Amino acid sequence: MLNLSRRKCTLLGMSVALLVILAGGWGCSNNSSTPDIAASTNTAPVINSVTASPNIVTRGGTSEITVSAIDAEDDELVYTYTSSGGTITGGGGSATWKAPAEPGKYIITVTISDGRTTTEAWVSLTVFVPMTTIAGTLVLPTGAIGNLVDTRMILRAGATDVSSDQLVRYIPTRGSGSRVIFVIDDVIPGTYYLEAWQDTDHNGLISNGDFYGRYGGVGEPGDVLPPLELSEGQTRFVQIQMALIPVIDDDDTRDEYTAEDDRTIKDGSGTTTERADR
Repeated sequence: MLNLSRRKCTLLGMSVALLVILAGGWGCSNNSSTPDIAASTNTAPVINSVTASPNIVTRGGTSEITVSAIDAEDDELVYTYTSSGGTITGGGGSATWKAPAEPGKYIITVTISDGRTTTEAWVSLTVFVPMTTIAGTLVLPTGAIGNLVDTRMILRAGATDVSSDQLVRYIPTRGSGSRVIFVIDDVIPGTYYLEAWQDTDHNGLISNGDFYGRYGGVGEPGDVLPPLELSEGQTRFVQIQMALIPVIDDDDTRDEYTAEDDRTIKDGSGTTTERADR
């Protein structure tokens, strides 16, 4: 009988212990939470690509930035754009970048957050100053006899005569015969006046027998010149008709321009060519 009672007590105790465990355990709260499996397995967003179109722009130009990204948990993504220069507007998977005035290489960085982790990537762009050019031809009138070889182009910032101190560029033409060509590269945008002169008798003076022409129509040396407007990145093609200069008075001479007397001076307004002191 004693052994049977002990066996019954043992079974009763085990049953009570089992009931306690099933009820929530010793000293455990019934509202205890389980670990957040989703939070522990979150992965950072993945950026597949960042593109800039175009990736080479003129200063002040714009480029469209496009980002392709995914998130394994389909979390809402927040895009943040920064740039090493210029300004950027927009959000989400696309933005617009406006280039600064200073040429060079710039970096656009995009940072994407899913609220818990972040990922970033970047794309580079180049800003350049477009070349501004004046190009064209010099031609003799139909039936005129002559050779325009060694004709010089005179580009100035003033609208007065060829002896003006506002000379900007003085370059030779290319070719010979009744039609020659010229190209004036890397001109700063602005307003200019363009003439062509061939010193036929090689006396260093604009005189009878020389060929002369100008942009904007037929005219004589000393006339006020029509302006030639140039915008940044523009190439202006012009044709100038040359003509023989009529006889001028002896005291109405012009200063001589020769390549040997030219000198180039760099200043804040660009490259200026002036006559050296005689």
